[in-house]
Amino acid sequence: MQVALDTLTALDEFFFEPIAKHLHSLHPNLPSIADRVTSVQGSWHLSPKQHAIEFVIYNILFALAVWLAAKRLPNWSTLVSETTVPLSSRGWFPRLLDALCTVAMLVFYGSAIYYKTVRGHLLFLLQPCHIFSVLLLLLCFWPEKSLKRHVLFHIHIHCLWGALLALVFPDFRDYGMYLEIHFFIMQHLALVIVPLVWVYTGRFPLVSMYGRGFSVTIFAFFVHALYHSFVLASLALYTGNNLNYLMSPPTGILESFGSFYRPVMYAFCLVLTIIVRFVVIGTAAKLLRSKPVDVNANGHFEVYTSPAVQHQHQHQE
Repeated sequence: MQVALDTLTALDEFFFEPIAKHLHSLHPNLPSIADRVTSVQGSWHLSPKQHAIEFVIYNILFALAVWLAAKRLPNWSTLVSETTVPLSSRGWFPRLLDALCTVAMLVFYGSAIYYKTVRGHLLFLLQPCHIFSVLLLLLCFWPEKSLKRHVLFHIHIHCLWGALLALVFPDFRDYGMYLEIHFFIMQHLALVIVPLVWVYTGRFPLVSMYGRGFSVTIFAFFVHALYHSFVLASLALYTGNNLNYLMSPPTGILESFGSFYRPVMYAFCLVLTIIVRFVVIGTAAKLLRSKPVDVNANGHFEVYTSPAVQHQHQHQE
């Protein structure tokens, strides 16, 4: 027991304390109380030492979780579906929907770049919703024969809670330019609607949450969490900006947790990932008449037919 205490003391004195001093030296003038008028400016709501300790702990835990979940992922090469058929052969309606999705993402992400550039907040384009916008744009043009795109798609669709939270509890403290709020709402609506459209057209099948498929849900969350705790946290501490609320919590219930708001936030988002996948995405899939693709015990996918292709076959008959 004494050895463990001595080790922790030495770790604090020779590792965390120097890091904390360096972090504070980067931004010695940051206030200890967050400015509630803006969501951009950071603060030492958490002490520099707590930031250092949490940075190490979260990234070790999240990296380990990603590695373990990745080992349980299904064998994507066994995915058999109409997604291997070129979009041009799926009829005019799926092609039209796909084109509309591409145009929408180009317009809405382009508007985000414009507003962030004018405001001088380009760094905030690295926040998750903007990164997912880039991801959807890449998937619009990604070669359909590539199976890697399915992994990226499922990371996004399992993290739709981010866009939904932004729509239900928007933070408009730093918004006010002409049509800025309108484009914000449309961009986040597109983040929810576009992947569901692709599920309907068969561009991307939805993996079942049961059995081996549940590992996709866990993998998606921890990839998102690792990006948040490593990339965004590093940039927030380096620049002193409150990237994705890493320096101080948003106004609302998280404030009541004080210096423990971040573990509460991660736990809450993990629960949200599971609930949104089961309830929101599950309900949407039923309404779209899209049956999620089952994964057997060996991690192999069952045969899948998209609702749009099913409708096309029925129409031809």
